[in-house]
Amino acid sequence: MHQRVHHRLRFLHLASRPQRRARWIIGLAVLLCAAAANVFRALRYDYFLDLSIYRWGGIRAFDAGSLYALIEPLSSLQFTYTPFAALLFAPLSHAGLLEALPWTIASLLALARMSWLVGRAAIEERQAADAPTPTRRRIARAALLVFGLMLLLEPATETLRLGQVNFFLGWLIAEDVLGRQRPWRGVGIGIATAIKLTPATFLVLLAVTHRLRAAAIGVAAFVLAGVIGFVALPQESRAFWSGAGFDAGRTGAVEYISNQSINGMLWRLLGPGGSTAWWLGLSALCAAVGIWAARRAWRRGARNLALGVTGLVGCLVSPVSWTHHWVLVLPLLIGLWSVPRRRWLARLAVVVSFVLLGSRLLWRLPSNNGLEFHASGLDAVAGNSYVLLGFVLLAIAASVEGRGSSAPKSP
Repeated sequence: MHQRVHHRLRFLHLASRPQRRARWIIGLAVLLCAAAANVFRALRYDYFLDLSIYRWGGIRAFDAGSLYALIEPLSSLQFTYTPFAALLFAPLSHAGLLEALPWTIASLLALARMSWLVGRAAIEERQAADAPTPTRRRIARAALLVFGLMLLLEPATETLRLGQVNFFLGWLIAEDVLGRQRPWRGVGIGIATAIKLTPATFLVLLAVTHRLRAAAIGVAAFVLAGVIGFVALPQESRAFWSGAGFDAGRTGAVEYISNQSINGMLWRLLGPGGSTAWWLGLSALCAAVGIWAARRAWRRGARNLALGVTGLVGCLVSPVSWTHHWVLVLPLLIGLWSVPRRRWLARLAVVVSFVLLGSRLLWRLPSNNGLEFHASGLDAVAGNSYVLLGFVLLAIAASVEGRGSSAPKSP
């Protein structure tokens, strides 16, 4: 009798596999269609504002003294990246208006690779240490899920709409944090930091998780890129490193609602100038909590959690963090979804995060031309919602334990 029941249950389990596979395929197809619709909605205005600034920076790179002194005419904004970044953008100066399509395709490919790395890490974190290596088909399904979820969020669609560089930086960072062990690990983070200084937080992650060789390689890559910038563009390099690169006002209005950093929040709440003391104090607290949480997550094998917490810290403490800078928050959400303790709290935070980051709530509020200074009540809360969400996610990440009980195997 017992054997008959066992065979019956096994038959039902096997029979349900095609149904589960069909539900998975249908659900994934719906997700990808929704993501595609979201991307087309974002791109229909053919905006690409930041890409035009990159192109302009490439044009001005070899026009001595003008890279950081002049304003890009179409956007009325200034070039804020490093001289090394200007060298990388120089080929865009010959592309004219034709660079938008290949740039967008390349950005999506970078996101796809990043999604593969995040998806593979998520699978490996959920299985036993002695389990076989996940198949490429299984990783591909997870990567498609991550890819689709990412494109539902406002930071990702803003990255595409503006022609931003975030997906390329995210790919370089994820390759070093989540990729397979290679002798040159750290180079990607070093190059990303040499383009846009805020990825330096990931060099700290390498150091506190005892990957000192990779951290040293990253620092060396950053220094080498800086030297290349000095040799090729000496005047611009002096201008950048002596002050232009650290002037938050050059990026645009610090109080603008899209600046979802601690500094931006303080400007909006306290008025022009904010409070340097409060900014430094809150930033130091977030950095300390975040680094501790990321180190603990890594030691317990939760690599996505460690990656996402570090990215979140970078967004919070930077003087300016536009909403599209928050693309590295998704690994944090995926890591929180899988935690074994206080799972209900972590998953509730993940759901709220997806609703907020996908709702474009910020853009429904009065903004620009100093209107942010006059927000009060719920408008003030909603206008700083990314920062407040960041505080909550950081607290939850510090209070839960990542899946696993030991440091991950060298991925």
